[in-house]
This record gives sequence, structure tokens and C-alpha cells, in this order.
Amino acid sequence: MNLVIRNLISNAIKFTPDNGRITLAAEEIDGMVHLSVEDTGVGMEPVVIEKLFQSSGFHSTYGTRNEKGSGLGLRLCRDFAERNGGELRAESQRGEGSRFTITLPLA
Repeated sequence: MNLVIRNLISNAIKFTPDNGRITLAAEEIDGMVHLSVEDTGVGMEPVVIEKLFQSSGFHSTYGTRNEKGSGLGLRLCRDFAERNGGELRAESQRGEGSRFTITLPLA
């Protein structure tokens, strides 16, 4: 799970401009821990969020400094979360930022 959290933070840094904000939070709800990484970055359209986790093809966009990713990291994060009995969700709005939340059982 360390790899998952590092990847989500790395993505938040990549897509958040200077003077932006990245917030990490964790809370327990009904025996599950919810870890979130939220940024004030460029955000994504709903169609892009759908493509992030598709098993066919790769979807990648450029970061705020023209960094190019492979599109593989988020899929691996989702797979790791699922293999640990959890899930990874993404919420975003273009121009407003993104929030990625990992939900895992406490035990």
C-alpha cells in the first residue's frame, strides 16, 4: 500500500501547479479506512476518469510541466487496493482538481 500512496501523491504533484494544494486525509468508517489524496490541480473530465481504469489500452495526459506518464500507475494502484479487499475511486472536475480515495478493511 506504500507504493499506492506514493503513486497517488506523485500524480497529485505532477498535476498541481505551483502554489496549489495537496491534502492527505484518513478516516475510519464502519471498519474500513478511507485514505484520500486531494489536489487543486488541473482536474479531469468524466470521460477521462472512465478511461483511467479501463483494462484495454492506456490513457495518459501531460502534467503541469509537460511530464508524460504511462497511464499504468493508477491501474496498478486499483489492482493493489482490490487485492487487499478494497477499492480505489476517483472524483474530479476540470479546472478544480481531483480526489483519489482508497478504501480498505482495517483488519
